[in-house]
Amino acid sequence: MKISNIRLVSIVIVTLIFGVSCSEGPREISLEQLQQRSDGLYYAVNEDKPFSGVAVETYEDGQKSAEKSFEDGKLHGFIRAWYPDGNKKSEIGYDDGLQSGPFRTWYDNGQQEMEGDYKDGRRTGEWSFWNRDGQKLEAGKVTDIDGNTYLTIKIGDQWWMAENLKVTHYRNGEPIVHVTADSAWRRLSSGAYCSYGNDEDRADVYGRLYNYYAVADGRGIAPEGWHVPGDAEWQALIDYLGSDTNAGGGLKETGTTHWQTPNTGATNVSAFNALPGGYRDYDGPFYSLGYFAYFWSSAERLSYFAWYRGLHYFSSEIHRGFSIFLNKQFGFSVRCVRD
Repeated sequence: MKISNIRLVSIVIVTLIFGVSCSEGPREISLEQLQQRSDGLYYAVNEDKPFSGVAVETYEDGQKSAEKSFEDGKLHGFIRAWYPDGNKKSEIGYDDGLQSGPFRTWYDNGQQEMEGDYKDGRRTGEWSFWNRDGQKLEAGKVTDIDGNTYLTIKIGDQWWMAENLKVTHYRNGEPIVHVTADSAWRRLSSGAYCSYGNDEDRADVYGRLYNYYAVADGRGIAPEGWHVPGDAEWQALIDYLGSDTNAGGGLKETGTTHWQTPNTGATNVSAFNALPGGYRDYDGPFYSLGYFAYFWSSAERLSYFAWYRGLHYFSSEIHRGFSIFLNKQFGFSVRCVRD
């Protein structure tokens, strides 16, 4: 009898211990305590084991601003973000380091901005977009010569790609030259492309970078029925959204998942989803991923330069410019507009 009671007590104690350990939940640390190392995995500071748990960021008042879930050093689960008033800003699913599952964002007034899905790092299925007033925006898709499918959105009277171009062949099937070495990129006078930092994984998110010679090549880099916008077409988009001083905010993706803080003025009211793909200098180095977005126009300025549009993380402006030095050799992002 005594032995049975001892066994019973032992079982209860083990059960309680097991139950407590299972109810503790995932480990939670500050996002500031997390660092990504050279192997691409995330670790807590001063630890050698890849991090599993939740990393949290807060506003000055202690209100949670973001949380990211990790497993074995990779994003896994959800990245969620909130506005200072507690309204949800975004919810993005990840699996083993790649975007997979739902992608949802909201405006600061609580109105949903967009909703869709990712699978293995690529957008999939049907996507929906709304403006700040709750009006559903007209959307579509287009596919390039390589089979890449892009979301498209109607803004005013124009149809635009809602993603950066990533094609590697001209429309006739001939390859665009892929240049990785700085020495080969330097002062090119024919069409070429690259991925930022020569990291092909980044092309899935930010698209590829092209020099102007690829943009202007008669074989065409846009999908059939589409083209690289001219200077006037860019200006029509800007005028529809406001002016050069504020239209950039209406084009930029909201939040700081891809844009650096503070991503000033970003509302993405157009659902254009501009991403900061950075650029490649005429001499070969890469700069400003996360900070700046530069998009080619097809329009030349004299024979040495071409017009482009630029967006910045610290401003809601959209900049119209050209470089005074070897402008056409730069590698910029490309958005296309329908014929």
